[in-house]
Amino acid sequence: MKIRIIEGTEIKLNIHHDPIDGLTMDEYDFDVSLYCSPQKTVVASKAGLKREDENNYIVTLDTTEVGSGDLKCRTTSYIPDGDFPDNLRTEIVEIDTEMTIVKRI
Repeated sequence: MKIRIIEGTEIKLNIHHDPIDGLTMDEYDFDVSLYCSPQKTVVASKAGLKREDENNYIVTLDTTEVGSGDLKCRTTSYIPDGDFPDNLRTEIVEIDTEMTIVKRI
C-alpha cells in the first residue's frame, strides 16, 4: 500500500545495501537519485548523506523538488573492480519507496 505524502513535506529515507563483493557502503562511492518524473530529479552523492552505520545512509528530500507522483529512488554504486578499464564496476539499483507525493490543495 502506497503512503500518501503531501507535496512540500520534507522526508528522510534510509538507503541500505547489503555488502557487495564483501564491501560495505563505507568502502565505495555511490549516488542517490530521487524523482517522480525524469524531468525533476534530485541527485545526492554519498558525501552529502548522513551516515548511520557502514551499510545505512540517510538522504533528505524536500518533496517540492520532485513534484507529484510515485516517488522513485535509484542508487548508482561504483564498486572497485580491476576487471574494468576504469577499475570500477557500476551497479544500478531501483528502490520502491512505496510513497506517492500528492499536490497540496
